[in-house]
Amino acid sequence: MKRPKIKISAFNNKLWGNFLKWASGVSVVVTTVLAFLDLCSQIKLIIFFGFLGTLVVIFVILLIVANVMTKLTLKINNSTVNILFDDIFQQPESDLKVIAFNEYFDTQVDDVLISKSSLNGQYLLQLKQPIEELDELIANSSRMKERIAGRNARRKEGKTVKYKLGSIYRHNDYLLVALTHFDDGNCARLTVQEYSDCLINMWNEIDSLYNGKTVTLPLLGSGITRFKDCVDISDQELLEIILWTYRISRVKFVYPSCLNIIISKEKKDKINLYKLKGE
Repeated sequence: MKRPKIKISAFNNKLWGNFLKWASGVSVVVTTVLAFLDLCSQIKLIIFFGFLGTLVVIFVILLIVANVMTKLTLKINNSTVNILFDDIFQQPESDLKVIAFNEYFDTQVDDVLISKSSLNGQYLLQLKQPIEELDELIANSSRMKERIAGRNARRKEGKTVKYKLGSIYRHNDYLLVALTHFDDGNCARLTVQEYSDCLINMWNEIDSLYNGKTVTLPLLGSGITRFKDCVDISDQELLEIILWTYRISRVKFVYPSCLNIIISKEKKDKINLYKLKGE
């Protein structure tokens, strides 16, 4: 059995801050008891060691919980934001699920333009209608025509019309978002600034499309996106950028709707939810 990765050490500042809150509460109770009861020194000594033992138990429990967290709920912009490890395709049908496409909204799943193992590829492969119909719906959408960023007639494979990053086409209970540029080698590329700008534009698009429904999105940009101005960007950093752009967007999901960020279970060891706790 694979041992869980230790993400939070016993010397973590946030862990100690949380522990001191618990310690203060316990110490108030113990101090009150000792102040109002006339106890012999032997009983006081027992209470003292019991107090120390309780603190040790509390610290160990907090340390374990910090390292095994599988779900985190935050309040951002007066909205509930849930972060959990799961499969986005297993979420309720009533949720609007975000799926990332490239700027051309390519639909050719051939492990060249779109990988069969990507969420984009899995979404297209499970469609219950011909891909050509989806292509026509996007191309003929008056809303999407307003978001055309240009054309690339030199492309040998895929579509030639490209859309502004962050543009969304709603298809049934899915929100298809143009997340990345696509270079001549069919590689998804972005700068970190473009990624942030794309997310902010995406939040604004979602704000006009979600209609009171819960919105669920994956860890956008993880796995296949190459950031041109960054040697390496971790999944943790991607998650933090997603949360930061949502916070500054001022978009609000009014109860009972909320925002769910679904992360693949295989990425548990790469994501530190405790680091985000209380933010």
